[in-house]
Amino acid sequence: MGIAHALHRQGRRRQRWPSCTARNLHCLGVEAHIFIAPGCSSQQAFILVDDSGERTVLWKRDERLTLRPEELQQEWIVNSRALHVDGHDTIAATKAVLFARSHAVPTIADLDELYPDVEALLKNIDYLIASRDIPGRLMGEPDLRKSLPAVRERFGCRLTAAHHWAKKGYWPGMESNSTTLRRFASARGHHWRR
Repeated sequence: MGIAHALHRQGRRRQRWPSCTARNLHCLGVEAHIFIAPGCSSQQAFILVDDSGERTVLWKRDERLTLRPEELQQEWIVNSRALHVDGHDTIAATKAVLFARSHAVPTIADLDELYPDVEALLKNIDYLIASRDIPGRLMGEPDLRKSLPAVRERFGCRLTAAHHWAKKGYWPGMESNSTTLRRFASARGHHWRR
C-alpha cells in the first residue's frame, strides 16, 4: 500500500510521459492511478511573477483531461492518509471527498478559482487553502480577516488559509528578503497573520 494516492488524467501525445510519471511517483511511495486521454496533450501551465510579486498563471487544458466521477474507485481513496483536491474537476473531487470523509480520511482543498459547484465540495473539506481573493468572493466580504473565519464557520472546515505573494514576507522561523509566500489562516476561532 502506498503512502499516498495520485489520481490524474494525462494526455498521450508523447507515449513515454504517462508511464514515466507513474514510475517516478511509485518510487516516491505514491500509488498512482493515471488515466490516459488519447489524442490530446497534458495540461500546460506557466507562472509569471511581476515586480510586485503578483503572479499570473497562463494555462492550457483540453476538456478531455477532465477526471470523471465514474472513474474513481472508493478503495483508492479510503486507504489514503489524506486526500488533496484542487477543485478543478469539481464533481469528481466532491465524490472523492465524500469517500474520504466516510472513512475519516482528512480532506484538503487548494483552490485558486471558484469552479462550478465548489460549495458542495467545500462542505466536506477539513483544510482549505485558497488564493487570497477566494474567501472574499465566497462571503461577499473583501476583508480577509473577516472573510476567512466566515468561510471556516460556513463550511465547517477545521482550518482555512489564504495565500498571496509579497516581498519580504515571512513564516515563523523563516525570514527572507526575497519574494516569499505570506499566509493567512483561521482555525478553531483563532486567526493569524504572518
